[in-house]
Amino acid sequence: MHKTKANRKKRTVAVFLVVLAIALLTVSGFGIWDYLKTTRTGDDMPSSEVVSDVGVVSEKPVTVSDAMYTVPSHQPRTIQIPRLGINAYVQKVGIEKNGAMSTPSNINFAGWYINSRSPGESGVSIINGHAGGRYSPGVFRQIGQLQPTDKLYVQMGDMTMREFSVLFVNTYSVAEASTPLFNDDPLIDKELHLITCDGVFNDQTQSYDKRTVVVARYVGVHE
Repeated sequence: MHKTKANRKKRTVAVFLVVLAIALLTVSGFGIWDYLKTTRTGDDMPSSEVVSDVGVVSEKPVTVSDAMYTVPSHQPRTIQIPRLGINAYVQKVGIEKNGAMSTPSNINFAGWYINSRSPGESGVSIINGHAGGRYSPGVFRQIGQLQPTDKLYVQMGDMTMREFSVLFVNTYSVAEASTPLFNDDPLIDKELHLITCDGVFNDQTQSYDKRTVVVARYVGVHE
């Protein structure tokens, strides 16, 4: 009888260990997925600082199976800019505690501002990205080089590809950037605006003094 109880106890412990192992593997497997989909929420409109330089972001490349990263059909999944060789996953971003728009958790990702329109919908859609980190360049470091008619492509959660054409690119002071970033052109129904930090980095404030904004119009679904 004692042997039977001992065997049952061993089996119970074994089952527990198996379940625990499976749970740990599941958490590990989806850790990167959750990391990519980080969201900070807040008010609808950021402060005049527009894009935050506050906070620590990772500069390490992240390897993830392409099939592993899924988002709802109406949300952007990736952004591609052929002229600059950019093909980046898109996170959701909201607003930081300091009132500025959040930025992606890794300098290799772009961030879709959740209080803007979905790319390809009427109104303004906003995607931001880092220009660089302390030791390496960021995904949007070269967007100031874009020219009118250059193409941008946003892959949605349903895997359709939405095409945009660049209208203009300008660099503004931090205080001036919010106007071109959030205002739409009444003659353009569907706009995509990109923004990144630019200018001189201030070691005291830990921020850049300029912002580069790209304005593009929706062309249609890219086959």
